[in-house]
Formats: sequence, C-alpha cells, structure tokens
Amino acid sequence: MPKSQSTNEPVCDSNGFYTKCDTACPITCQNYDNPPKFCTFNCVKRCACNQGYIKESIGSIRCVLPENCPGTIKV
Repeated sequence: MPKSQSTNEPVCDSNGFYTKCDTACPITCQNYDNPPKFCTFNCVKRCACNQGYIKESIGSIRCVLPENCPGTIKV
C-alpha cells in the first residue's frame, strides 16, 4: 500500500480515509447482503470508507458504492 511522504500514513482511495481505529469486520461487496452479525472489538489501522461506500473486498483500499460492486448487474 503506498504511503504519504508527508505523514507516512497509507494513501487511501478517494472515497475513503485513513484511520487508526477501523472496525475489524468492515462491510464489503462480498458480505453486503449478509453483513457480520458479531464482531470483535478491535481497532484496525487501515483505510476506511466514507459514509455510503463499502470496501470492494477485505484488504482492499478501494471503496465503492454498493451498486458499483464488481459483478453487480446494473438495471
């Protein structure tokens, strides 16, 4: 993951931001229709998504609107 030269923090997607305390169980394209029911309370340093956006996949820095998830059929 590329890092900012000024802050040494990861460079996130334009629809996301770096945080030192993101959820351990983010909503992704893979689990959007069946989100995790239980999650441990762990702070995870990583890129999080802006409101309304979800992770494309676990470990991805890409944040997308749910309707733009890969494999989503646009009507």
